[in-house]
Amino acid sequence: MQLWISAFARVLVGGIVFFVASAALAIPLSVDISIDDTYVTTIDEVRLGCVDQGDGVSAICNASDLEYGLNEEYNQMSLGVTDLLIDIDPTVSGNITISNIDVVSHRFTLAFSLPITAIPGATLQGGAISGTLTDGLGDGATVSAPSGESIYTALIDAVALHFLLSDPHSDSTFTSGPVTLADFGTPIPSLLGGPANASIGIILDFELTPFDTVSFNSEFTVEPVPEPATGALLALGLVALAGRRSRR
Repeated sequence: MQLWISAFARVLVGGIVFFVASAALAIPLSVDISIDDTYVTTIDEVRLGCVDQGDGVSAICNASDLEYGLNEEYNQMSLGVTDLLIDIDPTVSGNITISNIDVVSHRFTLAFSLPITAIPGATLQGGAISGTLTDGLGDGATVSAPSGESIYTALIDAVALHFLLSDPHSDSTFTSGPVTLADFGTPIPSLLGGPANASIGIILDFELTPFDTVSFNSEFTVEPVPEPATGALLALGLVALAGRRSRR
């Protein structure tokens, strides 16, 4: 996992430089793709079809049939995203679909990196993963966590903090079946955590059988903890409102 965290940090730096250089693409996103522990490519928000929502902080991404492989002559995976929300306030959530288009099983690793608006104080954090596994040939499909790893890892400032569906987790089906739902900080976000200064991210890391497809619905959200003063004022306001109603 340390190797992926280091790679993730390098991708993050590139994403920040891109953000400064181009105001037209206000919501930068980068995805570092590896197959069988070998780095293949990094794709950005343009390749993922991300469209700024006009608020300067969020975008929705849709793309399909993006094929990548360990060499230029032969691809091992097909990638798509559906209604992937990226928000620098910050949130990453949506559907990511990966198909193994090879005759053997492979390990696929996708590291999503999103520069964010800094939250210097305490935060509330939450995330989840679920999905659907589809058997492409009728011979059974399996998606599993690599040895010693987790299918879902959430990161803040390139540090891995939360892990879901860890080894020896696996899901199997002979037609189409669910990927086990797992979450933390529910209702999302509610888990108390530290600051988020530069980035959040999700790493999806899994092994998938030949000619089969997995669609992950994944999310990671971070919010500032409400200030005590704000909460106190809200409480006083509610008390005053209740008193006014009682006098009526």
